[in-house]
Amino acid sequence: MESYQLLPELILVYPDCRAHFISEADRWIDDKGDISAHSFFSVLTSFVEEKFLLGDYEHCEKLFAFVEAAIHSENAGVSNAACTCFIENLINIAGHNNEFELSHFWTLLGPSALYFAESWLAEG
Repeated sequence: MESYQLLPELILVYPDCRAHFISEADRWIDDKGDISAHSFFSVLTSFVEEKFLLGDYEHCEKLFAFVEAAIHSENAGVSNAACTCFIENLINIAGHNNEFELSHFWTLLGPSALYFAESWLAEG
């Protein structure tokens, strides 16, 4: 999966995210129109946090399957971004936010995402 494929692929599994990503476009599309995978996954983190705090888990299995596929991308930047700018960010938010907890997403993590998350917590 390449950076330019992230949003179209995500919209296929989570159609409601489109409006959020459009409103946040300045955060993940640079001045030349290129997509930053790291910024993209950071914006995805805020979207997921908002949805989960509202108790909205619609499409969540497909969403985390999308993240798992991104981790397995041949594009190292996309893979790294899925881990560090999505999973790591969710863990950090859960550690600092009294409302958002690991339990909001932990059981949704795929095998590679879970391995990364457990390793990140063990190091921290």
